[in-house]
Amino acid sequence: MSIHTLTHLSTRWPNFDLGAINVTQIRRRGTQKVSSSRGGAGMIFLEGIEVAVNGAWLAAHLSFPPDGGGTGTFSEGHLKIESGDLLNQYFFSCDDNDTWEVEKLTNSKSVPTKKPGKWERLPTQLWSDIETLAAMLAYL
Repeated sequence: MSIHTLTHLSTRWPNFDLGAINVTQIRRRGTQKVSSSRGGAGMIFLEGIEVAVNGAWLAAHLSFPPDGGGTGTFSEGHLKIESGDLLNQYFFSCDDNDTWEVEKLTNSKSVPTKKPGKWERLPTQLWSDIETLAAMLAYL
């Protein structure tokens, strides 16, 4: 699981410098802000990004639900593309502190979705950038 808490992400995200981590398929879109789940699950949304897909920039956000341990940390998240043909949630894990590895998931372990997005529909470089960003948020 992440070494950081959701509270830490909430304070870190609004001033997080995407340019400092050398990603090319994710960029800032307006104000980076944090929202909370209305469903009471404790999930947070990191808003204010766009992702490059097939030559277009699409509005997106990252979501992180709390893990089951009650410590406020997280062990997974997802990229949510907010519009277009690829509108969906694309899940990833961040549950290996030893290697700081972020891995694609076919669905959420904690908040399963009926029809999750398939990573193979997205460009490989976008996954690489999501992996980099998620690792930075979870482990550094």
